[in-house]
Amino acid sequence: MGNPRLQIRLLGDFQLLIDDEPILSVNTPRAQSLLAYLALHRSAQISRRHLAFTFWPDKTESQASNNLRQLLHQLRQALPNSNRYIYSDASSLGWKAGSNISLDVNEFEVALVAAQSAEKAGDLLAFRSYLEKSLSLYRGDLLPSCYDDWIIPEREDLNIKYIEGLEKIVQLLGSQHNYPSSIPYARQLLQMDQLSERNYQTLMRLYALNGDRANALHIYHQCADTLQRELGEQPGLITQQIYYGLLHQDLADHPLSTSGKTGIPPLIGRESEWDELISAWQRATSSGAYFALLVGEAGIGKSRLAEELLGWVARQGFNTAQARSYAAEGRLAYGPIADWLRSEAIRPHLR
Repeated sequence: MGNPRLQIRLLGDFQLLIDDEPILSVNTPRAQSLLAYLALHRSAQISRRHLAFTFWPDKTESQASNNLRQLLHQLRQALPNSNRYIYSDASSLGWKAGSNISLDVNEFEVALVAAQSAEKAGDLLAFRSYLEKSLSLYRGDLLPSCYDDWIIPEREDLNIKYIEGLEKIVQLLGSQHNYPSSIPYARQLLQMDQLSERNYQTLMRLYALNGDRANALHIYHQCADTLQRELGEQPGLITQQIYYGLLHQDLADHPLSTSGKTGIPPLIGRESEWDELISAWQRATSSGAYFALLVGEAGIGKSRLAEELLGWVARQGFNTAQARSYAAEGRLAYGPIADWLRSEAIRPHLR
């Protein structure tokens, strides 16, 4: 039979397979917990004393050791050909060297590391591919049926990594104007933390940018209801600004790209500059005022890049204003400020 492959899935519901055939005999939470602990620490032999204290911290040493012996016996009986995989002697337990096993937690973390390497190398195609692979492997919390203290920090660590992965892919797809692909990940992010206004803001903006004003407004009402029910609070200023901007904006008049209907060609060759501007905008929306300065020789596309950002921000429901300065003589010293104050975005707020 060769060396049968043992597949262990701990993210979401516990699942065990040997050569793709489900194994249902390891069906008690305690046996699953012991198997999970050994799998997650498979690179080292673990002392029986440590395991006994970890699983039964409130028992005497002799009681805990006896409990471990009984549990190990149950696991060996339930796991077919357990001697192929589990090593044990009088003092320690662990996986046998050369055991043919796969663990979804390990695959998840390996894909995340590969994504980080691709990001550093500037390979956005590979970055997205590895991120999507890692996120697809995270089917739920680490062994949710286990309530042992030892699993809590490991479960939280994986949860944080998953959220960080979601945030990265939402930002990546959004910066590429791929809003339809970004929205499902943003919804997953909101599902992970339904009290985070930032998650609601992100989803509202993505729906708005995708031309779906109705869903963007629905997300605001979901936010308001959740915050009121759980915290007794109203949405913050930024969330309300997005909402009121959507109420007074017909997104049909704001196409997602300046190309096509207007006859203006799409923005090409400015991906890195665009990413920096989007990062500056995100810092401004989360941390307060932020100043970005575009510099360079005449004719290289500075104005076009600024206009793209202006349109991008407007489609998210924010008021925008612009003014121009000219080198020609005869202009007032404060002409740009006067133009800015006369803009449609500013005049309604002046008293």
